[in-house]
Amino acid sequence: MTSGLPLPPEKPLESDCCGQGCVPCVKEIYEENLIIWQNECEKIHLKPQEVVNNLPSEASADLIILTQQK
Repeated sequence: MTSGLPLPPEKPLESDCCGQGCVPCVKEIYEENLIIWQNECEKIHLKPQEVVNNLPSEASADLIILTQQK
């Protein structure tokens, strides 16, 4: 845990995806795990902005994009 938060999922490298349309793709698994991580953080009563502020910059951008797609 960092700052009372569980660690965010590790973002896959571009080379981790084979580009052959796997179901699920490593990128989809990461996105799902990122949402699960956000929900876990919210369960410990952190405001969504505090969750985003504690993310590594890449994960923060990914989470913002995912939540805007809902």
